[in-house]
Amino acid sequence: MNRIKELRLERGLTQTQLGNLLGTTSATIQRLETGKRQLTQKWAEKISSILGVELTSLFGNILPTNNVGLSVIGEVQAGVWKEVDVLDEEKHPPLPIGPDPRYSDTSQYALLVQGTSMNKVFAPGSFIVCVPWPDLGRDPREGDIVVVERRRNGMVETTVKRLALNKRRLVLMPESTDPRFQTPVELDGNEDHDEIAITALVVGRYEQL
Repeated sequence: MNRIKELRLERGLTQTQLGNLLGTTSATIQRLETGKRQLTQKWAEKISSILGVELTSLFGNILPTNNVGLSVIGEVQAGVWKEVDVLDEEKHPPLPIGPDPRYSDTSQYALLVQGTSMNKVFAPGSFIVCVPWPDLGRDPREGDIVVVERRRNGMVETTVKRLALNKRRLVLMPESTDPRFQTPVELDGNEDHDEIAITALVVGRYEQL
């Protein structure tokens, strides 16, 4: 296990504060600290720089490589919003594919898709290849397929949709044959206390036979 949490607490930082410094979310920091998200070389370099420590003193010799397949770190609901769910690594080992070479300098991962609101693009039970949004260094664009987190009443929920323009505003648009999922979702949230943020760009898919 890495020492991110230990060193974060020594510096008096919350997960939210460290996430802000890294341009990511507190949920991502929590997953990195617990090992539920793959700790790549790029993440290690960014975190060690922010925390002001040597790379080796922070992570020792435990840094993984990207040559063992793409890690499946959880599932995402292509339908309604769903509470974040971390998958059993024994049930879902790394996929037998490498990262997308177009984004070779990013820390890519995979999510298991549940639900039918994007079934014109990927079927329930397939996997999507994701690039963390902070790794891209660009603004959202019409046509992007994105993973989005919503924070509400202490819960973190996720969904996946395509970005589309509606009255000159970006919205989350389903692409589904299911009549239940035809209405766009506001990216800014529909409730006063919603916090919605794009967490990843979907760059590929994988389906097992």
